[in-house]
Amino acid sequence: MKSIVKKALGLGSIIVPIWYAIYAWPQSDESMPFFEKKKTRTYNIAHRGGAALAPEETLEAFAKSEEAGADMFEYDVHITKDGHLIASHDATVDRITTGTGYINDLTLTEIKALDAGEKFVDVNGESPYKGQGVQLATVEEIFLLFPHKRAVIELKDTNRPELYEAMNQEIWRLIQQYNMEDKVIIASFDHKINQRFKEISNGQVAIGAGESEATSYLTKMILRLNGIAHTDSQAFQLPTNQHGLDLTQKNIINGSRQRGIDVYYWTINDEETMRDLIAKGVDGIMTDNPELLEKVLNEG
Repeated sequence: MKSIVKKALGLGSIIVPIWYAIYAWPQSDESMPFFEKKKTRTYNIAHRGGAALAPEETLEAFAKSEEAGADMFEYDVHITKDGHLIASHDATVDRITTGTGYINDLTLTEIKALDAGEKFVDVNGESPYKGQGVQLATVEEIFLLFPHKRAVIELKDTNRPELYEAMNQEIWRLIQQYNMEDKVIIASFDHKINQRFKEISNGQVAIGAGESEATSYLTKMILRLNGIAHTDSQAFQLPTNQHGLDLTQKNIINGSRQRGIDVYYWTINDEETMRDLIAKGVDGIMTDNPELLEKVLNEG
C-alpha cells in the first residue's frame, strides 16, 4: 500500500505541474486597433440595430439605438442579386417586409421598394412605423450615417456559398472606402468565411470567431486548459449557455480578457440577466433593447 501511495504521489508531482503549465501558459494574441480605445464599462450593443426599438436593421432602428446610448451596433449581412450588401438577419425578406423572396435573388431596387415597418410591433404593443416607408438599410448607408459607430458585422452563412467571395470582397471594399478598419469586427458562424475575409483584408480588421473555432476554444477553457486554448480571432459572440454548459463562467470571461479577447453575450433582453452579466464584468451585452440596457448600466 505504501508503495502505491508513493507512486501516486510521485505521479501527482508530475501531473500537477504539467496541468498548471497548460492552465497558466501565457498566450500572446495580436492586438487590433478596434480594442485600443477600450471603455471601462460593459458595452451596450444594439442587436440587429435595436430590434425592440424600431424595425430591425433599418436606419430608424440604428438611429433609435444611437439615441438610447448604444456603444456599438450588431447587424447581419446578405448580398443582393446586383452585389449590394443589405443588413438583414434572414436570407429572405418575408418576415420583416411586405415582400417575399431571397435577398440573393432580388436587386437593391426591388428590396428598397418593400415596406420594412408594416409588421413591426414595439414593446408597448403599438405599430408606429406602419405606412412610414421604412426600408432595410444597406451597409453603405450605415457607414455613411454612423461613421463613428463601432459594430459587430455578421456575414451570414445563409447566403448562397457561391456568393461568399463577392460578399467578402464587397464588405472589404466598403470598409476601406469609409475608413472603418478600426471600427468593425467581422464575424460569421462559418469559419471559412472568416478566414477568407482575414486573407482579403490582410489581417487589418478584427475577427469574431466562427462556430467551430469557438467550440474548440471554449471546450479547452471549460476544462481549464487555457494554455492550449488557441484562437486566431479577437472576439467571441456567445449565448449564456449551450448544451447545459454555463458559458459565462469566470475562466472564460477572465481568461479571455487576459489574452486581449473580447467576449459578448447574446441576446439579453431581461434586466436580471443584464445585471448578472455586468456584475461578472463581461465585455459586452447584445440586446434588442439598448434603451433598457442603458438604464441598467446607469444604476448606482
